[in-house]
Amino acid sequence: MVGPQLQTDLTTLLLRFRMHKIAITADLEKMYRQITLHDSDFQRIVWRNSPFEPIQDFRLTRIALGTASAPYLAIKCLQQLALNESNNFPLASKAALKDFYVDDLMSGANSLSEALELQNQLTQMVSSAGLVLRKWASNCSKLLNSIDSDMRLSNTTLNIDNDNTVKTLDIKLEWEQLADDVQFVKDIKIPRFLLVDSDNLFHLFGFSDASERAYAAAIYCRSVSDTGKINVQLIIAPLKTVPLPRLELCGALLLVKLMDFTCKALNYPISQAQFYTDSTIVLSWIGSHASRWKTFVANRVAKI
Repeated sequence: MVGPQLQTDLTTLLLRFRMHKIAITADLEKMYRQITLHDSDFQRIVWRNSPFEPIQDFRLTRIALGTASAPYLAIKCLQQLALNESNNFPLASKAALKDFYVDDLMSGANSLSEALELQNQLTQMVSSAGLVLRKWASNCSKLLNSIDSDMRLSNTTLNIDNDNTVKTLDIKLEWEQLADDVQFVKDIKIPRFLLVDSDNLFHLFGFSDASERAYAAAIYCRSVSDTGKINVQLIIAPLKTVPLPRLELCGALLLVKLMDFTCKALNYPISQAQFYTDSTIVLSWIGSHASRWKTFVANRVAKI
């Protein structure tokens, strides 16, 4: 059996990763091979070197890569460790429950002291279970200097915010292929970090639009510091395609769903959220009770 879904979805994980001023990534070394199964009767291998030898019965005592339940068992062990050690390592426990994608850590902090404490707690917590975190990487040189060189991904600070030098989660952004299809796309750069120091206000602005071929929505965040410094960043922008009319309404519904997902994923105090569309028809539909409209419009207005 595969087992229930335990880990955070990848989109949520990436959104939260952009909230940290100091980014931290690492990898649990040989995660599956470090976990012992108490009952290994269902992982039997029968073997003999030649037809003339008796058959030998072997049992795999560790989680076997490629089996359907392997990801669930590994993630469950890590999360149970986090729950058991929540009092001893509160920062590490929270990160293990929310900032791992199987064996890959994508976490961070907003100060050097917090980042150092998080790295230290994570190392100690997983070590208590016989696990090792390696391939540490960060955009903070002081944090990297506190880690043994043989435990780092690189001996130099990696520019996580602007470069694709850290291949976490085996995600490869096909920018070169996109550049062949869309002119100037290679020049587009979206900073990883969303905020400014000492944020006082955090607003979300959502926009939806449609054409004859597709509809889309985008959400931007606007953060204002105590000193008045303003930072505006794109958070997420999915695209949908349907060959039917009323695409503007579909775009508005997509925006509402996207805003709800983003607010929950960021887990950060939102001062205000605003929605925008340039379709007066959609605004008229939304401004009236859903019962006034036919089924297609009514269903979507009700959801909005």
